[in-house]
Amino acid sequence: MMFFVLGDNIGEVERIMLERNGWSKGSLGALCRQAGKFFTSSSKEDGSEKDAFIRLCIGKLLSTISTEAVDLLAATLCQANYAVIEENTVTMFPGGFPSGLKESSSKSDHAMYQIHVTKRATHNRIQRLEKDAETAKTNAISYQKKKMTKVALVYMRR
Repeated sequence: MMFFVLGDNIGEVERIMLERNGWSKGSLGALCRQAGKFFTSSSKEDGSEKDAFIRLCIGKLLSTISTEAVDLLAATLCQANYAVIEENTVTMFPGGFPSGLKESSSKSDHAMYQIHVTKRATHNRIQRLEKDAETAKTNAISYQKKKMTKVALVYMRR
């Protein structure tokens, strides 16, 4: 799970910035589904039957959450002062919205978040390109061994 966390110098999480829409890594929907998987698997751990049942129910609810339910959760977190929605970004405050903070997040926080998202997207694209290059190389070698030089050259040009 990849999301952007801003904290202080002693390891306390001050805020978590997530994409509001979608199911990609770093989105609120993906975080909910990941939490659902955690609660479902943790329901089998030691504890009372009632606690295990509650964790299992929460896990099932979160692991199958819909887009509309994610929007409702985001709105509920905002109303309870645990999150702020700005454009396509949800900024969550684990300890509640800090009273001394006038703005939910500064321009530099958003700039850092955008850099993080761009870096992640670039890294994913590089991985896909490397995989495609390796596949083309494997295909070219395979066709070269079959004495199909023209087809091998087509793959090497990719």
